Amino acid sequence: MKPRTRGLLHRDAHAFRDNRPTYRIAEPLIGFYHAITRPVWDQLERPGSATRVWQASRRRFVSNALGPHFEQVCRGWALHHADPELLGGLPARVGQGIVHDPKARTGHEVDVAVIGIADGAKSPLLAIGEAKWNDTMGAAYIERLRHTRDLVALAGRYDTSRTRLICFSGAGFNDKAHASVAYWVLPAARGAGVASGALAALTAWALYEIGFHRLELDHSTRNTGSCRVAIKSGYLLEGTKRSAAVHDDGRHDMHLHARIRGD
Repeated sequence: MKPRTRGLLHRDAHAFRDNRPTYRIAEPLIGFYHAITRPVWDQLERPGSATRVWQASRRRFVSNALGPHFEQVCRGWALHHADPELLGGLPARVGQGIVHDPKARTGHEVDVAVIGIADGAKSPLLAIGEAKWNDTMGAAYIERLRHTRDLVALAGRYDTSRTRLICFSGAGFNDKAHASVAYWVLPAARGAGVASGALAALTAWALYEIGFHRLELDHSTRNTGSCRVAIKSGYLLEGTKRSAAVHDDGRHDMHLHARIRGD
C-alpha cells in the first residue's frame, strides 16, 4: 500500500483492494493544465477571453483540482501531523479507496483511510473520513461513514472495533450535525457517579471524535437526579417542553438541556 512516484505520475494504493491502485499527476501545473486549461484551449486562444473562461471553469476547478488536492492534504495531515490520541493510535499508513456495498450494488468512497500498526492478525483501521472542500458537512456524512465502517467490518480485512469517523470540510459544518443522548441507571447502582461518568465519556466521543456540533438531553421535570447529572456534565438547561412525554403515570413536562462543541 506504499505510494510510489515515477516521474510525473504518483501511484496511490487502494486501501481496501490490493489490485485497484489509482494514479494522479504529481506536477501541479500539469495537473491544472489537463483538468482546467486543456478542455477550453480553443477559447483561451482568443485574446481577452480569460476572464469569461475562468468564470465558466470555476466549478470544474473546485471539483477537479481543489477537491482532490484538499483530500491529499487531509491524508498528509492524518499521517504526519494528527495527534495519535485523536486517531486512537499511531498511523502506519494512510490511503483512500472505495468500499463495495453488495446489497445496494454501489460503492462508498473513503477519502481518508487511516491504518494502524498491526499487533495481531488484522491491522487496525484507526479511522475513515470524507474530505469535501466545497461542501458544508452534517449528520448525513457521519451516517454514511458509519454505514461504510459496517461494510468494512463485514469484509474482514481490518479490525474495525475502534474505527473512528472523521469529517474534513473546507466550508464548515451545518447546524444539523446534532444528536440526542439519554441515560438510565438501575436503582442498586445509583449514587455512585455511574451516569455522570458514562455521560462525560459519551459526550467527549460524540463531540470531538464523531464531530457532532450539538448534543441534546431531556428528562422529566420530576426527575431531579437526572437534572443534576446533566448540569454536572455541562449540559445547560435551555427550557421546558410542556407535556412532551408520556410516562406510566401520565404526561410529563420535560427539561431540555444541550451542550455545544466548545462549551
